[in-house]
Amino acid sequence: MRNIIIPDAPDEVKRQIHSLVVESYDLRDQSNELIDEAEHLLCNELQLPPIEQIVPKQFVPTAGFVNFTVAVSQLGGRLDGSFHAPLSTAITSLIGKTAAEVTTLGDSRVSKKIILPGRFKRTYVDSTHGVPFIGGKQLLELDPSNKKYLSVSQHGDRIAKELLVNENMIGSSQNCVGAVMRPCSHA
Repeated sequence: MRNIIIPDAPDEVKRQIHSLVVESYDLRDQSNELIDEAEHLLCNELQLPPIEQIVPKQFVPTAGFVNFTVAVSQLGGRLDGSFHAPLSTAITSLIGKTAAEVTTLGDSRVSKKIILPGRFKRTYVDSTHGVPFIGGKQLLELDPSNKKYLSVSQHGDRIAKELLVNENMIGSSQNCVGAVMRPCSHA
Protein backbone atom coordinates (compact mmCIF):
# COMPACT_ATOMS: atom_id res chain seq x y z
CA MET A 1 0.00 0.00 0.00
CA ARG A 2 2.87 2.40 0.75
CA ASN A 3 4.05 2.23 -2.85
CA ILE A 4 0.69 3.20 -4.40
CA ILE A 5 0.95 6.62 -6.01
CA ILE A 6 -1.97 8.99 -5.46
CA PRO A 7 -2.41 12.49 -6.88
CA ASP A 8 -2.05 15.35 -4.42
CA ALA A 9 -3.19 18.53 -6.13
CA PRO A 10 -2.00 21.93 -4.92
CA ASP A 11 -4.13 23.52 -2.19
CA GLU A 12 -5.48 26.17 -4.58
CA VAL A 13 -6.81 23.49 -6.95
CA LYS A 14 -8.38 21.63 -4.02
CA ARG A 15 -10.06 24.86 -2.82
CA GLN A 16 -11.35 25.59 -6.32
CA ILE A 17 -12.79 22.06 -6.67
CA HIS A 18 -14.39 22.33 -3.22
CA SER A 19 -15.89 25.70 -4.12
CA LEU A 20 -17.36 24.35 -7.35
CA VAL A 21 -18.84 21.32 -5.57
CA VAL A 22 -20.44 23.52 -2.89
CA GLU A 23 -21.78 25.87 -5.59
CA SER A 24 -23.30 22.92 -7.49
CA TYR A 25 -25.05 21.74 -4.31
CA ASP A 26 -26.43 25.25 -3.76
CA LEU A 27 -27.69 25.41 -7.35
CA ARG A 28 -29.30 21.97 -6.99
CA ASP A 29 -31.04 23.15 -3.80
CA GLN A 30 -32.31 26.27 -5.60
CA SER A 31 -33.54 24.10 -8.47
CA ASN A 32 -35.42 21.81 -6.09
CA GLU A 33 -37.01 24.83 -4.38
CA LEU A 34 -38.15 26.20 -7.76
CA ILE A 35 -39.60 22.82 -8.72
CA ASP A 36 -41.49 22.68 -5.41
CA GLU A 37 -42.77 26.22 -5.96
CA ALA A 38 -43.88 25.39 -9.52
CA GLU A 39 -45.68 22.28 -8.25
CA HIS A 40 -47.41 24.35 -5.57
CA LEU A 41 -48.48 27.01 -8.11
CA LEU A 42 -49.77 24.35 -10.51
CA CYS A 43 -51.79 22.62 -7.78
CA ASN A 44 -53.25 25.97 -6.71
CA GLU A 45 -54.23 26.95 -10.26
CA LEU A 46 -55.78 23.55 -10.90
CA GLN A 47 -57.43 23.59 -7.45
CA LEU A 48 -55.80 20.28 -6.56
CA PRO A 49 -54.80 19.08 -3.11
CA PRO A 50 -51.12 18.19 -2.62
CA ILE A 51 -50.31 15.08 -4.66
CA GLU A 52 -49.61 13.09 -1.49
CA GLN A 53 -53.26 13.55 -0.51
CA ILE A 54 -54.65 12.25 -3.80
CA VAL A 55 -55.57 8.61 -3.32
CA PRO A 56 -56.54 6.71 -6.46
CA LYS A 57 -59.60 4.47 -6.28
CA GLN A 58 -58.47 0.93 -5.52
CA PHE A 59 -60.30 -2.31 -6.30
CA VAL A 60 -59.63 -3.62 -2.77
CA PRO A 61 -58.55 -0.66 -0.57
CA THR A 62 -57.60 -2.95 2.33
CA ALA A 63 -55.30 -5.20 0.26
CA GLY A 64 -52.10 -3.44 1.39
CA PHE A 65 -50.82 -2.91 -2.16
CA VAL A 66 -51.83 -0.84 -5.18
CA ASN A 67 -54.60 -2.54 -7.13
CA PHE A 68 -57.09 -1.12 -9.56
CA THR A 69 -59.46 -1.97 -12.37
CA VAL A 70 -59.33 -0.74 -15.94
CA ALA A 71 -62.34 -0.83 -18.24
CA VAL A 72 -61.79 -2.82 -21.42
CA SER A 73 -62.55 0.36 -23.39
CA GLN A 74 -59.59 2.07 -21.67
CA LEU A 75 -57.01 -0.70 -22.13
CA GLY A 76 -55.70 0.77 -25.36
CA GLY A 77 -54.40 -2.67 -26.31
CA ARG A 78 -52.14 -2.75 -23.25
CA LEU A 79 -52.44 -5.41 -20.57
CA ASP A 80 -49.31 -4.44 -18.60
CA GLY A 81 -50.21 -2.77 -15.33
CA SER A 82 -47.30 -0.31 -15.49
CA PHE A 83 -48.86 1.32 -18.57
CA HIS A 84 -52.01 2.31 -16.69
CA ALA A 85 -51.76 5.08 -14.11
CA PRO A 86 -54.54 5.24 -11.53
CA LEU A 87 -53.02 8.38 -9.98
CA SER A 88 -53.29 10.18 -13.34
CA THR A 89 -56.90 9.05 -13.63
CA ALA A 90 -57.63 10.40 -10.13
CA ILE A 91 -55.95 13.74 -10.93
CA THR A 92 -57.84 14.03 -14.22
CA SER A 93 -61.09 13.35 -12.38
CA LEU A 94 -60.33 16.06 -9.80
CA ILE A 95 -59.40 18.57 -12.51
CA GLY A 96 -62.62 17.75 -14.36
CA LYS A 97 -64.65 18.85 -11.33
CA THR A 98 -63.30 22.42 -11.43
CA ALA A 99 -62.12 22.97 -15.02
CA ALA A 100 -64.30 24.39 -17.75
CA GLU A 101 -62.95 21.67 -20.03
CA VAL A 102 -60.42 18.83 -20.00
CA THR A 103 -59.04 17.75 -23.36
CA THR A 104 -56.17 15.71 -24.77
CA LEU A 105 -53.09 16.32 -26.89
CA GLY A 106 -54.96 14.76 -29.80
CA ASP A 107 -57.35 17.74 -29.82
CA SER A 108 -56.54 19.85 -32.91
CA ARG A 109 -56.88 23.01 -30.80
CA VAL A 110 -53.93 21.81 -28.72
CA SER A 111 -51.59 20.16 -31.22
CA LYS A 112 -51.20 20.06 -34.98
CA LYS A 113 -49.79 16.54 -35.06
CA ILE A 114 -48.25 13.92 -32.85
CA ILE A 115 -45.14 12.13 -34.06
CA LEU A 116 -44.10 8.86 -32.48
CA PRO A 117 -40.78 7.73 -33.91
CA GLY A 118 -40.55 4.03 -34.60
CA ARG A 119 -37.84 1.88 -33.11
CA PHE A 120 -34.78 1.45 -35.29
CA LYS A 121 -31.20 0.24 -35.19
CA ARG A 122 -29.09 3.31 -34.63
CA THR A 123 -25.75 4.03 -36.20
CA TYR A 124 -23.69 6.23 -33.91
CA VAL A 125 -20.73 8.28 -35.15
CA ASP A 126 -18.40 10.93 -33.75
CA SER A 127 -19.62 14.50 -33.39
CA THR A 128 -18.20 15.65 -36.73
CA HIS A 129 -20.28 13.16 -38.74
CA GLY A 130 -23.56 13.21 -36.89
CA VAL A 131 -26.12 15.17 -34.93
CA PRO A 132 -26.68 14.92 -31.18
CA PHE A 133 -29.16 12.16 -30.37
CA ILE A 134 -31.11 12.29 -27.14
CA GLY A 135 -32.79 9.03 -26.13
CA GLY A 136 -36.13 8.87 -24.35
CA LYS A 137 -34.33 8.53 -21.02
CA GLN A 138 -32.41 11.79 -21.50
CA LEU A 139 -35.13 13.76 -23.32
CA LEU A 140 -36.36 15.60 -20.24
CA GLU A 141 -32.90 16.25 -18.74
CA LEU A 142 -31.64 19.82 -18.72
CA ASP A 143 -28.18 18.72 -19.88
CA PRO A 144 -28.25 15.13 -21.07
CA SER A 145 -25.19 13.33 -19.79
CA ASN A 146 -25.09 10.61 -22.41
CA LYS A 147 -23.75 12.34 -25.54
CA LYS A 148 -24.35 10.24 -28.67
CA TYR A 149 -24.33 11.33 -32.28
CA LEU A 150 -26.63 9.78 -34.87
CA SER A 151 -25.26 9.29 -38.39
CA VAL A 152 -26.79 11.78 -40.82
CA SER A 153 -25.85 9.66 -43.83
CA GLN A 154 -27.61 6.57 -42.40
CA HIS A 155 -30.62 8.25 -40.78
CA GLY A 156 -31.10 11.55 -42.63
CA ASP A 157 -34.72 10.93 -43.71
CA ARG A 158 -35.78 9.65 -40.29
CA ILE A 159 -34.07 12.61 -38.62
CA ALA A 160 -35.94 15.10 -40.83
CA LYS A 161 -39.36 13.41 -40.57
CA GLU A 162 -39.48 11.94 -37.06
CA LEU A 163 -36.61 12.90 -34.80
CA LEU A 164 -35.73 16.56 -35.22
CA VAL A 165 -36.97 18.72 -32.36
CA ASN A 166 -37.94 22.22 -33.47
CA GLU A 167 -39.19 25.31 -31.70
CA ASN A 168 -42.68 24.95 -30.16
CA MET A 169 -42.42 21.17 -30.04
CA ILE A 170 -42.68 19.22 -26.82
CA GLY A 171 -41.28 15.82 -25.99
CA SER A 172 -42.25 13.14 -23.57
CA SER A 173 -40.21 10.34 -22.10
CA GLN A 174 -43.33 8.12 -22.03
CA ASN A 175 -43.06 5.83 -25.07
CA CYS A 176 -40.49 8.15 -26.64
CA VAL A 177 -37.66 6.65 -28.65
CA GLY A 178 -35.52 9.75 -28.91
CA ALA A 179 -34.91 13.10 -30.51
CA VAL A 180 -32.24 14.88 -32.47
CA MET A 181 -31.19 18.39 -31.58
CA ARG A 182 -29.99 20.83 -34.23
CA PRO A 183 -26.47 22.10 -33.51
CA CYS A 184 -26.74 25.57 -32.00
CA SER A 185 -25.44 28.61 -33.81
CA HIS A 186 -24.66 31.46 -31.46
CA ALA A 187 -25.01 35.01 -32.73
